[in-house]
This record gives sequence, C-alpha cells and structure tokens, in this order.
Amino acid sequence: MSAEEKSAVWVHCGDCTHEWVLFYTPIDAHDLAKFGKSYCPMCVSKKVFMGSKADAGAAP
Repeated sequence: MSAEEKSAVWVHCGDCTHEWVLFYTPIDAHDLAKFGKSYCPMCVSKKVFMGSKADAGAAP
C-alpha cells in the first residue's frame, strides 16, 4: 500500500492542546488496539481527543 492511499488520524490533547498524528488508516485491528490507551507525548495527559483542535471548535 502506498502513502497516497493512507489518511492520517489526528488527535489533540485536552490539557496542553498539542496535536499529533496517532496513526494512518487503513490499519489492522490488532495494531489499532495499542492506540486505545494513548497519552499526550508533550504533557503525558490521558485527555486525548479525536480530531484536530480546529475540528473540535467547528460547529456540527
């Protein structure tokens, strides 16, 4: 699978607002399990939310 066929899944920290790519899709289910208990790499907070900060502030 080439890099063009994958999409980034962005997350952000609820405490320090740091954003990062958690993984790229598509992903195997057994690989996905290791991301279930992710923490922020900047402040080690467990308040990790799907989407970028811009997505979080957007109206539904």
